[in-house]
Amino acid sequence: MSNLLTSLTETHRLATNLVAVKFLLQGRVQGIGVRPAVARAAIRLNLNGSACNTTDGVKVILEGRDSNIARFEETLREELSPQAAVHFASMAEVPVAGFGDFRIIQDIANAHVVVADVPTDLAMCPDCAAELVDPTNRRFGYGFSSCTQCGPRYSIVRSMPWERSRSTMACFDYCEACEAEFRKLNERRFHAQTITCPDCGPQLWFESEFASSHCLGGDAFESAIRLLRGGGILALKGLGGYQLICDARNSEAVKRLRLRKRRETKPLAVMISSMRLPKSSQTLDHSIDPRIDNSGIEFHAMSSPMNPIVVVSADNSLTFESLSLAPQVSAGFSTIGLMLPTTPLHTMLLKTLQTPLVVTSGNEDSEPIVYENDAARQTLNEIADGWLHHDRRIERPIDDSVVRIIAGQSVTIRAGRGIAPLRLSLQTSHRLLAVGGEQKVACAFSNGHQTVLGPHLGNMSSLAVRQRFVEHIESLQQLYQAAPDTIVHDLHPDYFTSRWALDRGLRTIAVQHHHAHIVSCMLEHRIPDSEVLGVAFDGTGFGTDGTIWGGEFLLATKSSFRRVGHLLPFVLPGGEKAIDEPWRTAVSLLTTAMPEITAEEIARLLQQTQEHHRCGTQADQTFGIFTADVSLAQIRQVQQLVASANGPLTSSMGRLFDGMAAIILGFCKSGFEGEPAMRLESVCAESGCPESNSPKFTKGESTSSQWPARMKCVLEERDGMLCIDWRTLVREIVTEIRIGRSSAAISQSFHQAIADVVESVVERFAGYKVVLSGGCF
Repeated sequence: MSNLLTSLTETHRLATNLVAVKFLLQGRVQGIGVRPAVARAAIRLNLNGSACNTTDGVKVILEGRDSNIARFEETLREELSPQAAVHFASMAEVPVAGFGDFRIIQDIANAHVVVADVPTDLAMCPDCAAELVDPTNRRFGYGFSSCTQCGPRYSIVRSMPWERSRSTMACFDYCEACEAEFRKLNERRFHAQTITCPDCGPQLWFESEFASSHCLGGDAFESAIRLLRGGGILALKGLGGYQLICDARNSEAVKRLRLRKRRETKPLAVMISSMRLPKSSQTLDHSIDPRIDNSGIEFHAMSSPMNPIVVVSADNSLTFESLSLAPQVSAGFSTIGLMLPTTPLHTMLLKTLQTPLVVTSGNEDSEPIVYENDAARQTLNEIADGWLHHDRRIERPIDDSVVRIIAGQSVTIRAGRGIAPLRLSLQTSHRLLAVGGEQKVACAFSNGHQTVLGPHLGNMSSLAVRQRFVEHIESLQQLYQAAPDTIVHDLHPDYFTSRWALDRGLRTIAVQHHHAHIVSCMLEHRIPDSEVLGVAFDGTGFGTDGTIWGGEFLLATKSSFRRVGHLLPFVLPGGEKAIDEPWRTAVSLLTTAMPEITAEEIARLLQQTQEHHRCGTQADQTFGIFTADVSLAQIRQVQQLVASANGPLTSSMGRLFDGMAAIILGFCKSGFEGEPAMRLESVCAESGCPESNSPKFTKGESTSSQWPARMKCVLEERDGMLCIDWRTLVREIVTEIRIGRSSAAISQSFHQAIADVVESVVERFAGYKVVLSGGCF
């Protein structure tokens, strides 16, 4: 700003030394109180003019003394919320127009390409939370309170720029009291676009199959409370869609929810009212050290305005009060997803019930989240016992975000509410649409001015998810006011996303799956112009040689790659059936590594590990997940398939983990993709495992007779590439099982062997930055 002032010409100055400037604020500037902050700063400095949300950002005109304008930026920084990310652009001098005051105005509707960040949904702020429980406040107990710092944004916006009139709040007129707050400069709801109260805002109603009539307002809330206290399942209309809720301490309620949703073993998130931060964690150490206490960072992630589900250790008693959760909640995993209340309504439920709540997406398993009232009644009819609706329309459905703190750093597992849409540090003048692969799909879009990662959509196996995918792309184009001229898709020709892209009649670019993994990580860490050694470990991806990749080492730039190493390929008996039945992969690994092994020996091995691991395992007692009937005839049939190489070849690390889970744990049937690897990880977390990075636990040694010697994969060159030969590792694991070594110790050694061989490959490419990406990480 000061540089601009030095170049102002005298032609635009009045005799009173008044000047006028116009500039644009860009970045994260809409939906978080930037215009009110601009107005307060201007009025503090006796400046007149205007602030206006536009599709480019916030357009500001200031008139006043040049000395006051020179102080504006510093004063504005004092007024902005910590969530704002503002930079000044397009500054210019303009003629003095003679504004009589400073005002916030609304832009004339237009159809310009959107350059401004679309605001994300924000969890309830501390100020609104305090009002909610204050009996003297007019918003006491009201489930839809919000202000400039919290509340719905992306989920209700119809078009940009951000204004109430362009959101689903447009149908709610201000009452007299709300309008007074909206107009009052020093109110924290000054020009808050979602301002509302019990007299003029959204209202609740409850219905159930057994209710003779709908209950409204407070009666609706009380009906929902009675249902939950009685062990029922409530379908609650949340911020970005319906959620299925039940008492997390009620075993029968959680069992019914799992059974009705067909989610027998997949993790369930738990919403808690609060958490305490241990004194030892109040000074955070953000260094990359796997031994640091993550609890303080978990606390800050959970209590941030993004309000994600945070995956934490299930026995982290230092951080979390005793939750006394039903065993069915964790399903035997060593971690659990926790979150704090998202909205005032969630807060009131938790405060009234005084118990943690299971909160999971309102959908059938593998289907998209339901977000419309009528659809919720129909789709969730076989799951929910009652519905708590409201009349604020959700324009853009969005699921909860999921993060995990690893080595002191927050890693996003699923970008949803509060995180997406996420502006990426990628500049391109092209209008591109990237449609993802087949699983855990999220689309990215560039309108020529900004590149944005959209929210998580899910797996494309369901017709309903495919329809949501198409609707979402149309919605993105409408919101950002641009249609793509190029579509980027996965190299796999049979993925739904690839077929959809090829049917559009536009220019298309096919990208190899694992190259895309590496480049996405390069972009995330802002090294897109580097050449890196990429380590891509996941479940599946179509390789350039027509086989299934998934354990890859790539020398990569953002536009090309060379495969320099891979996992030794093995037969995947039954193709995709092996994903649901990991015992098939186990038989393939055992038969390949030990050609002399018989079907009877494999059966005995699986039975031994099943019996050993399930002793005292609550997950097995609850779900029977380690019990599977695999006959000798089935094992022999798979052995024949492997011996004759009758089945797809894969170098997938994800599938190697599947097979190892079956060998080490006797885990023969998977409830969801990735479960076998998660079971192995959980076993590693059992007490007694030595730290893998301990100097006492070195290659060829063990810390005690309880732990096996350091296991290893063999690294060798084949056809000009490095090949990780896992066969020695399989034979060592079988030996340890036969002598009765614990599954925890063997699982720990398996993980360490994989880490060791990655380190060995990295040492051969010294000088390259190393990028780790893919589902296995």
